[in-house]
Amino acid sequence: MTDQELIELAAKAVGIKGEWVRDTAFIQARYSFNVPYDNHGMMTSIEWNPLREDSDAMRLAINLGMNLMMLPASLKNGFCTVGVGFSNESGSPRITISENYNQGPYKAVRRAIVRAAAEIGRKMP
Repeated sequence: MTDQELIELAAKAVGIKGEWVRDTAFIQARYSFNVPYDNHGMMTSIEWNPLREDSDAMRLAINLGMNLMMLPASLKNGFCTVGVGFSNESGSPRITISENYNQGPYKAVRRAIVRAAAEIGRKMP
């Protein structure tokens, strides 16, 4: 699954409506997923990317009622195993996500959160 698909499905899981916006200010055009918000009566948008922003990933985990657990023994072999469970009463099954640790634990945890959220979004109509 691409990063774009992960972000779209994670957004769907928490009811975030956004759109991909092309930014041509860079030498190579890039896209960002922007969500609208009311800035003192003026509608504008802000980039939402839980794969890159700790705060977006944490809000995603909290909004979905995730319980996160890093398994320290797994750090030795280059992987950060993040256990993701759900505290709601919907009976959602426990999901365990493993992410490569060599780019840092923060990135691995953010990606695990987004992948778990994307699984929820994928199962939604």
